[in-house]
Amino acid sequence: MRPRWPIHERPDYVKTGEVFGEWEGDITIFEPAQGNMNVASLVKRKTRFAVLLRDNDRGSTHLMNKLMMVLEILSQPARKSITFDRGIEFRDWRKRKPGIGTKPWFCDPQAPLSGHCCAMPGRAMHGNRVPSKI
Repeated sequence: MRPRWPIHERPDYVKTGEVFGEWEGDITIFEPAQGNMNVASLVKRKTRFAVLLRDNDRGSTHLMNKLMMVLEILSQPARKSITFDRGIEFRDWRKRKPGIGTKPWFCDPQAPLSGHCCAMPGRAMHGNRVPSKI
């Protein structure tokens, strides 16, 4: 079955991040010793402005609800699209998309980082250097 909203079908203006309102989303899940703690990130492609959401629930529905709360307060031009990797934490996006009108894009299943999603916002801001070495 062909994945919905594949990254390679994104328009060029989304790929380059030159248009206001394009986001990348990801989640960092910590080791089990930290419990269910995770940090979700939304990073604006053009400005690299980052929103970090600390959470203690790894469920997709809960995460999508939190992302929706952040995006809903923005005007429509500020939330045109969001690119995710193919992690299971984003599987409920299709249930949420009609609510805010933000177009989702997903990295290829065989190359989850094909969209250069910001798993580490610090890395995006400091090139490819690991944040602990900055």
